[in-house]
Amino acid sequence: MKVLKKAIDALRRMDKNPMNWVRGGVRLVRDTPVEVAIMGALGLAVAALVSCRYESNREKTIPLGFSEIGQIEKRYAEENKLVPPVTHYLISTNDAAMKIFESWNKANERAIVGSPYEYFAQELEGIIGPNQKIYSYNLEGLLTILPERAQKALHELQEFANAAIQTSQTNESFDDAWSESHIDHYRTESYTDSETYTGADGESHTRTVTKTRTVYDHTTHSYTYRKQHGENASRKLDAVLASHPALFFKEKMPNVTETGAENEYSMDKSRERLNERMDESELLKTSNTWNLGSTINVNLPIIYSKWDALHDDADLWRQAKGKAHSTTYITHSRFDFGPKEFRVAKNALENGVSFVDSVAEIINGMSYAADKSPELLEDVKEFIAIKLDKKSGNGKKAGREVLETAVKMYEENFKGGFEVDRFRGYMPIIFGLIGIVAGGAAGAVLNHLGDKYRLYRTEKINFFLNKKQI
Repeated sequence: MKVLKKAIDALRRMDKNPMNWVRGGVRLVRDTPVEVAIMGALGLAVAALVSCRYESNREKTIPLGFSEIGQIEKRYAEENKLVPPVTHYLISTNDAAMKIFESWNKANERAIVGSPYEYFAQELEGIIGPNQKIYSYNLEGLLTILPERAQKALHELQEFANAAIQTSQTNESFDDAWSESHIDHYRTESYTDSETYTGADGESHTRTVTKTRTVYDHTTHSYTYRKQHGENASRKLDAVLASHPALFFKEKMPNVTETGAENEYSMDKSRERLNERMDESELLKTSNTWNLGSTINVNLPIIYSKWDALHDDADLWRQAKGKAHSTTYITHSRFDFGPKEFRVAKNALENGVSFVDSVAEIINGMSYAADKSPELLEDVKEFIAIKLDKKSGNGKKAGREVLETAVKMYEENFKGGFEVDRFRGYMPIIFGLIGIVAGGAAGAVLNHLGDKYRLYRTEKINFFLNKKQI
């Protein structure tokens, strides 16, 4: 408060004379630790600006990695086999997104200054039409075939979807079987403290006083069991496990064994801006990200693990439910695990929820692509018409919607894939906070050195400040 008062007094004493403002500034630096605030603000500005520029550069280039779809289809054709449905769906979804991302990258490369959306429309126009089929598929071909391939992939995973639906019903029964409440109790305690007061003589004195404060004492933990729901949970869990004795993903998704020159160029080029170069093995691994980073590949180990755990949970709950009952007790801790029967049911619920969520991520990603790919194709055509054919509409908004839909389609299906949502809005905030701390620390050092070595109290500065009272 004293620092603030000094700063306000100094400002009030300034008049319209510019030199008085200079003197006031020097006096403020001399008499208050204002360097901390100045350097903190400077650190915030610099760090946030640098971070924003870095994130802006990230947004201009999305990492690429095509699936070599032609190589995969050729391999199965040579063996007189059809490409497995999930594989066919994933490589198609991956390459559809990559074609849009590549167009975005090229547009930003062409747009040295200004908006890239005009170039984005031109690049998309060059890969969408039936006359532009340079590779195995053009963009329109991929987006057109995606709904059918998504439905075939979903059919392949129907048993997983059915098991997840049944397990979600089991989860509801486990959730309804138990409820808990925890009520904290407090007490008032007395303690002694010292305080300073001014006596009748005008002098400061210290005395011991008795004060009171509210402190935590104990917690009442209540667990309510509902037997009907507990029995239903046991019956439903046994039923769903019996309905799917061998829950297993039978399709073996192949990895590509070599990368084409065009794919290697696009992978390298998309990482050039951030100086990320790859050797041959890294290029091959990147090209197989459609498989290794697919949501199904990432989630399957969790699904199998939770499915096995639910078998154990079924046995444990079958043994525990006979002793399950409502109970209330007191502990001197806010945290409590609950009775054994409650813990068994809660663990089964957690495993069931994790299983359902892991399956749902896969199913939802495929459903999103099936629903959105026709809409995305129309959005691309609409965007091209607005930017290149002068159709009325907001071209930037239309282009942004195309990119955002492609990003979400990719992220939903490849949770372990490339980081395609490039502008991380939280990073400038984080770096801004770091800048404040670093700048404030530097300001504190400057203030300390200034006071220690009397940098602002030289004869020349004192003469300058006292030349005209402010």
